[in-house]
Amino acid sequence: MLIEQSNAFTEWKLYMYLLRRAIRGEKLENKVLEQYKEIDSKRIRERSVKNGQGFMLDEYISEYAKYRQDEDCERKNSIGNVVIRYEKFKYIRNVLERAKEENILMVVFKGCVLADLYPQYIQRDSCDTDIFVYYEDKQRAIDMLLSM
Repeated sequence: MLIEQSNAFTEWKLYMYLLRRAIRGEKLENKVLEQYKEIDSKRIRERSVKNGQGFMLDEYISEYAKYRQDEDCERKNSIGNVVIRYEKFKYIRNVLERAKEENILMVVFKGCVLADLYPQYIQRDSCDTDIFVYYEDKQRAIDMLLSM
């Protein structure tokens, strides 16, 4: 049982790594992927689809599958997930890119980052996105968001 919990935690950490990279539009690092090479990419893909984040993680999971040389890792995104979540994901990415240009550190947390903790994505009754900003950057962040 302890081994199963350890594997589940490692799988969760990989999922969160891929999600963070996808939200920020950053490339995956092989040295990080090496830590998770025992995690089956199919399980990560199943989790992403179940939580309505398949569209967002598809490219990253495929890259991870390629790194692992998984031949049977297929794309399973539903068009519904794409339509429902694409605009929000695109907007979050635009906000984070703009913040980076403005030298404002923004960290996305809770919300879409923790959505995979729900047994079914639909059980998450909120669709907000929580963003941390340092207090000294608060006004610049507000001004930036209002200008978008």
